[in-house]
Amino acid sequence: MRWTAKHCKGVGMKEFGALRFRFKGNKIAWKLITYLFCFSILVFCITAGVQLRFEHIRNIRAIEKKFEDIKTGYIPSLSAALWSMDREYLRIQLEAVVNLSDIEYAAVLKTESGGGLNVSAGSPPASNKTIERVFTLTYRPDGNNRDYMLGTFQVAAGMEDVYQRLKDGFRVIAVSQGIIVFSVFILFFFLFYVIVGRPLHSIVQFVETVDIGSFKDPLILNKNRARHKPGDELEQLADAINRMCSDLKHSYTALSHLNSRLKQTTYRYGLLARNIPDSDLFLLDRDLRFLAAEGMEMKRYGLMAESLEGRRFDEVVDAKRRKILEPSLQNALSGRPAENEFNCRDGHYLIRLIPIRNGGGEVEGVMAIVRNISERKKAENNLQRTRERFQEILDCATSVIYVKDREGRYTFVNRHFTKLSGYRPEDVLGKTDFELFPPEVARNSTAHDIEVFKSGTALETEEFGPVEGSMHTFVSAKFPLLSGSSGRINEICGISTDIDDRKRMEQQLSDTKAMLEAAFEQTPIPMVMASAEDGKIMIVNTACKEFLGIEDEPDPVGMDLFSYHQSWADFNEDGEPVTLRELPLARALEGEVTRNKLYCIVRKDGEKRWELVSGAPVYNRDCALIAGFAVFPDITRLKKTEETIKRLNRRLTNKNKELEQIVYAASHDLRSPLVNIQGFSRELDYTFTDIFDTVSKSDDMETVREKMNKLFKRDVKQSLDFIFRSAAKMDLLLSGLLRISRLGGAKPSIKLVHMNSMISDIVKTFKYRIKQAGAFVTHDDLPDCDADESMLNQVFSNLIDNALKFLPPDKPGVIKISGVKESGHVEYCVEDNGPGISEMEQGRIFELFHRLDPEIEGEGLGLTIIRKIIEKHYGTVRVESEPGVGSRFYVSVGKNVSGDAF
Repeated sequence: MRWTAKHCKGVGMKEFGALRFRFKGNKIAWKLITYLFCFSILVFCITAGVQLRFEHIRNIRAIEKKFEDIKTGYIPSLSAALWSMDREYLRIQLEAVVNLSDIEYAAVLKTESGGGLNVSAGSPPASNKTIERVFTLTYRPDGNNRDYMLGTFQVAAGMEDVYQRLKDGFRVIAVSQGIIVFSVFILFFFLFYVIVGRPLHSIVQFVETVDIGSFKDPLILNKNRARHKPGDELEQLADAINRMCSDLKHSYTALSHLNSRLKQTTYRYGLLARNIPDSDLFLLDRDLRFLAAEGMEMKRYGLMAESLEGRRFDEVVDAKRRKILEPSLQNALSGRPAENEFNCRDGHYLIRLIPIRNGGGEVEGVMAIVRNISERKKAENNLQRTRERFQEILDCATSVIYVKDREGRYTFVNRHFTKLSGYRPEDVLGKTDFELFPPEVARNSTAHDIEVFKSGTALETEEFGPVEGSMHTFVSAKFPLLSGSSGRINEICGISTDIDDRKRMEQQLSDTKAMLEAAFEQTPIPMVMASAEDGKIMIVNTACKEFLGIEDEPDPVGMDLFSYHQSWADFNEDGEPVTLRELPLARALEGEVTRNKLYCIVRKDGEKRWELVSGAPVYNRDCALIAGFAVFPDITRLKKTEETIKRLNRRLTNKNKELEQIVYAASHDLRSPLVNIQGFSRELDYTFTDIFDTVSKSDDMETVREKMNKLFKRDVKQSLDFIFRSAAKMDLLLSGLLRISRLGGAKPSIKLVHMNSMISDIVKTFKYRIKQAGAFVTHDDLPDCDADESMLNQVFSNLIDNALKFLPPDKPGVIKISGVKESGHVEYCVEDNGPGISEMEQGRIFELFHRLDPEIEGEGLGLTIIRKIIEKHYGTVRVESEPGVGSRFYVSVGKNVSGDAF
């Protein structure tokens, strides 16, 4: 509020005197300081919370980054060790992981199918104080195109250290912010109480001493009782109040800026110190007294900022390290940055000393950044050991390794180079090929070097070089070496391997391979080979193509075995179709051995061939399956011969059976009429003896005549009838045997028989008997077949004749003829509704002279003749019958009776 003299115009002295100013300057300052203190506490809480949150996020991100580093650095080696089941190496690797900061537990868990191997290091932390990650361990062996699942890699990081660091950080923040708030409080207390409070207090006292007598009298100051003109005191009071307000405003603004800069500086300092990884930040004055200390490393050794601040350098650091660091501190105080390394307990540290200058350029103190470089030292030592090991590896290599500059001079050679060349290293370094080797060798090598320098890419070629007085062949791999960040090629590296022995072995192997391929190709046995890696056909010899009938088709080499479109069909021994995946070659690609498996193929031209297939897998020296091999000799002739032998054996068996039946007929059926002839011939002999006796002894001719009539009518006629019938039966039997004998020697004349036409003609010949018997004869649309028409006519005539003989007497007879075409043959059926045949008789009806009903006219040869004829046609005949229902005679005839039996 701005006070002026016009505020008092129009106001009486009495009313103005009633306005008592009750300003209490000190109370106002205390209120401002209280408000500022509360505001500082609020800022402290917010700042501390934000800093702790950022610190927690940084710790979590650091752990996540450590997990990624572990995944990148340890997963390949752990997978390889788990593949080889190296438990000791796994344990060493896991201990190395656990030794990393914040990592408390690591374990490798192999899958149960792999043996259940479990290796761990460290102790699992509590579940509520841990961060865990699980990585999958896979491995791809050399020469394989698939990854194998081995197990899992579990890593757990404990949060206790993180929480402890947060607690320590909170203490540091609380202490630092408390110091800041206390400092600000003291500062503002001084400002408001001394600079602002006292003037306000003086003004209040001054205002309280003003005594206003009346509206007309001028203002009188009680203090000095001096008289002034009306309005002067009011103007002075207003000016004093305005100046006080203006000064107070400027002071508050300056204090606000100062407080803001102080907070910002404090925050930046703390943030800088806490975000320097593995480092501590110290501030020292010119007396080397610690002004501030912040960082995580000093807390590892139990040092706190409160225990350092205000203490001198020589009170904290021991004499040994003071001797190392004091010269560098003096250099920093003189304005020159310095740097030192020293050991402290179990770590190696690097200290950088930076002078701190004021606005005038004078050094007021030193900032010391102490960083833990133990890991870097370890890395440097490991790098040095790696370099030494790499040098040892190069020297122990069996290949020649060297480095040349752009002028072709050697800058490095390994031990094997000097061994083969006979030169010492000092005799080689700095020299060119033309100074060491024959001109033709040097020109060849130098030309390749120039090509690598020009192209900037690696080159692999064959070169020649002298070894112990003779020229050997080397395979050389040369590649450029880039120089730093410029990317300029200043040197090339070469690795040359003596392959002279290998070249000779390759030539021998090539000759052997050519011989094997020639033998494979020229062998008369069909052979085929396929790759186990991709299933492609590798080799098919000429005999195989001829056997399968694919000479005119595209070469199958290079085609996929399982998608190859074959023009032939495969069948097993039982006649069932077989796919390519079931053949021995496909089984060989899975490591299975097959020996002497009988298969039949039907080529695209319809020819059928037999093969005896054997398959086996092919392994390399490492016992890895690389191919499958199958060989299948053509045994078609052998199979035909075997079938012929079986057929002849069957015919011989049938012939023997027929001979047995003929012998039986000769000994039984022919014997019966012969006995009758012999008996009745003897009766005739007895009769004629009685006649001679009667004629010679009797004189009575009438008596003789009566007796002779009686003998001739009774005995002679009866005996002659029996003799004639027996002779006729013998003639019939002998005629039947003769017909059977003639039928066995007859050769069928094969041609296409139209069955519908032939059956119709046969039915017409039986038309009278069919009509007389009141029967019905029908036939379906019958398929044609290849056979002897006259013989087949006799077969169906006999079957229809037998059916007509045995028609049922109590119902109309029905005879039905049907046929069906099946694979390899045609089968016909003659069905009737006669009395049927008992199961016992069904096995004997095809025997010679066997008759179901002797009362029915017949020779007993019809079914025997049918069987003989059908056998000549490489077919079969069988009967199915049910007594009281009827009989079905099935006749099977081959499609091609001139070929193999089906």
